Amino acid sequence: MRSGVQIWTVLIAAAILPACAQAPATDTTQFANAVPLSAGPAYALSAEEQDLDCKDLTGRMHVRILQMRGHANKSQPSGISQGIKAVTKTVLGGTAAGADEQYAQSRAQLNAYNGLLATKKCATFDLDKELQARPTAPPPSPTAPAAKPPAAKTAS
Repeated sequence: MRSGVQIWTVLIAAAILPACAQAPATDTTQFANAVPLSAGPAYALSAEEQDLDCKDLTGRMHVRILQMRGHANKSQPSGISQGIKAVTKTVLGGTAAGADEQYAQSRAQLNAYNGLLATKKCATFDLDKELQARPTAPPPSPTAPAAKPPAAKTAS
């Protein structure tokens, strides 16, 4: 009997949450420029990740970039959906990370991978350009590192 009462409590709380009065589901303006480069969490590379070669790092980045593309174009869940998620998370437990937080964590990982590629003198990605591309755009392609100018010869 008690579980039935809890379910009704969750449903009633979800119905009266002020989150229901938020912007309509088609409002995507809040996702524009969701994660600036200077903000967000830092990502610490594991020992296994640091040992990856250029090919493996590039492959992981391809997959992550394709997963993250179009984040700014995705519509926000409705207020009712957000309210129900908040109540059920409180009652039943669950992850606190929303879509923007997950995006920020993934972006931090991509930044760390890109830095590791540069350290290993591998081709790197223009992450801003690649992440703004539409989900149907061709796969990302890294750009070769800048070539060092030849050493000057000394006169004999």
